[in-house]
Amino acid sequence: MAIFLLGIVACEVERYPYDSIVADKLDESGAGIEAATLGNYAMLKSWTDNWYRLVEYPGDNVALSGTTSDALFFNYNYQHIPNNYRVATYWQNSYQVIVGTNKIFDTFEEGVSEENDQLLGENYYLRAMTYFYLTNIFGRPYTQNPASLAVPLKLDADAKVFPERATVEAVYQQIEADLLKAETLMSSFKENVYASPEAAQALLSRVYLYMEDNQQALAYADKVLASTNVSLLPTETLASYPTIVPESNDETIFAIKFVKDADNLEWSSIGSMFANIQGVGWGEMYASQPYLDLVRQYPSDQRNGFIDPVYLLNDAGEKTLWALYVDNKYQYEWLPVEGAPGQYTYTDANGNIQKLGITMAADDTTYTIKLADNTRQEVELEYRMADRNGYPKYYITKCSGRKDRRSFGHRLFPGWQRCTSTVPKQMQS
Repeated sequence: MAIFLLGIVACEVERYPYDSIVADKLDESGAGIEAATLGNYAMLKSWTDNWYRLVEYPGDNVALSGTTSDALFFNYNYQHIPNNYRVATYWQNSYQVIVGTNKIFDTFEEGVSEENDQLLGENYYLRAMTYFYLTNIFGRPYTQNPASLAVPLKLDADAKVFPERATVEAVYQQIEADLLKAETLMSSFKENVYASPEAAQALLSRVYLYMEDNQQALAYADKVLASTNVSLLPTETLASYPTIVPESNDETIFAIKFVKDADNLEWSSIGSMFANIQGVGWGEMYASQPYLDLVRQYPSDQRNGFIDPVYLLNDAGEKTLWALYVDNKYQYEWLPVEGAPGQYTYTDANGNIQKLGITMAADDTTYTIKLADNTRQEVELEYRMADRNGYPKYYITKCSGRKDRRSFGHRLFPGWQRCTSTVPKQMQS
């Protein structure tokens, strides 16, 4: 025992973690820059969920079915509260990524090797992307007032330095500079789960679009489209987009990769709020009526393939036709419809059978009913649906179904962002 204790006293004990690299030791390892870069990619996994909730839920494409106990409710209804953990976590995760990239810039120099430059470029892309979304969420639109305040512009890795908020213009200038440097440093398209010159060009196109520099936006979009590494999917394939593994999808420019057995791919995924598939998912956020009205203008619009209505069957196992509308209190209302096309009838508020009003147009047919005050109300003919709190369940599947993982889908980022925004019609050809 004495000899053993003497050995312990005489030896210097290494107290470094076995599964990560201490910052001070980062440049001593030949694989240091690669390991640290992979660490920055890994941090994006915790970043994506709250990022998505902050950018998609306040928009007009989705409708929450009443309420939820989750703090995302306050992102949805613009009721900002100081202790919203989703906002706080997103902020923290964002600056973890930024400081992680800054540490790499402080430690490694450009021009050492092509491999090093590629990894430096990937980190410049990650920092630019993170600042882009931070500024969009916490700052005003660039063209509204570039001199207004956005977010702190932290360009060092010192945890004790807390810069003041920078202007929207200053942050955009840094984003542009980072992306131009990333485009120059990166020389290869490894896989679309890593940053690439095309990813930098696609994000530059969007940055310039938001700045209303349309010529530059067009120029960088053309660069991406001219690349042999990415291409738009055929129109007939678009509806199955969420089921395609990102690395096998030529249209995906950049995606955050989640591993099947290592990451939570079910209840906490992006798609879990949009649908309940095979018993998995909250299924509380549905396609909104304005969005449905938009995509239904043209039956060939492939975005219709991302909507999955949950229909109820009658005792005979058949669907029942209903007239669906939104009243002046923004509540859904519906009533049964009977008969054949052109001869549809319904029972009004007074118990009288009325004929459904119909107006034919070149590319649209409008149906109306008469309300109790004798005004006409436009309705949508729809089969009776399951609902939650009175909201019909128009499940959204654009982020679900990859590898039969039910509510799991992948996270997509600029350019086209099939999983995060309305796809402009000109991109569907």
